[in-house]
Amino acid sequence: MGLYSEQVLPRIVNVACATKVATSQRRRVCEGLAGDVVEIGFGSGLNVPFYPPRSRTSGSSAAATSRGPSSTC
Repeated sequence: MGLYSEQVLPRIVNVACATKVATSQRRRVCEGLAGDVVEIGFGSGLNVPFYPPRSRTSGSSAAATSRGPSSTC
């Protein structure tokens, strides 16, 4: 993979996914979670702040297998 796909594109996607509309949807979707939470496509972890405090979480992301920075639980 090249510099663009490893460093530039993930940052663009992160900014695009952190909009007010997306944040509102994340809050709504995550409010009903309980127990063990497995997130496929964890990415940069934008959902993490909305997980219930007592939930146990784990995640998987393609970014974790690249040479670039990644976020996994």
